[in-house]
Amino acid sequence: DEMPRSLSLVRVKESAESRDAKGRVIEAEEIRDINKIKGRGYNFAIVTEGKELYVWGDNSYQQIAAGNAGWMQPNGKLRTMQTANKPVKVQVTGEVADEHGSVLQNVVDISIGGYASASSDEYSVPVQMLAVTMAVEYEYTGGLKRVVSRTYDSWAWGSNDNNKAAMSQSGIRLARATPIQLFTPTAGVSYLDPGVQLKSMSAGGNHSAA
Repeated sequence: DEMPRSLSLVRVKESAESRDAKGRVIEAEEIRDINKIKGRGYNFAIVTEGKELYVWGDNSYQQIAAGNAGWMQPNGKLRTMQTANKPVKVQVTGEVADEHGSVLQNVVDISIGGYASASSDEYSVPVQMLAVTMAVEYEYTGGLKRVVSRTYDSWAWGSNDNNKAAMSQSGIRLARATPIQLFTPTAGVSYLDPGVQLKSMSAGGNHSAA
């Protein structure tokens, strides 16, 4: 059962078991070496030294990125719930799962937008999540390891109201992390100069910035 509040510090120890877009088990695991933590409204997100991303809290707008299959609760039952009381490893959408794997990897930045009000839906703003991943290519020369290139990719999930998750179709909800489309060249036109990559993103109320 969920604990409504804690009067003392509680250590985040373990993630929840979940199912990916193809129904495969993402096993629960110990969470160690936390590098970054973000919190806003009723959600928290952590990035580990291994660049893994976990989210927990409210899931009203699919901001947990665990799809509709839900996740394993402490009683051992798999349930789709409005809240996750344990960190859930962020999953990627099925369309890119074969290329990127079931879960989001190499995460270097995370931002939480929107706001869920406890008093009234009137004051709530649908929540969007934005993340940046970085893939590094190395070469080895004379026993030395040298960085050849860094490739940054942008991802979004949760609410796309006002296109704030950078998807072309406004108003949809993204159940898993999805590559951002806004900066993808369309009909030969790109919003970014050649070679320019987004290294950080910030999610606001009804808008986002990069």
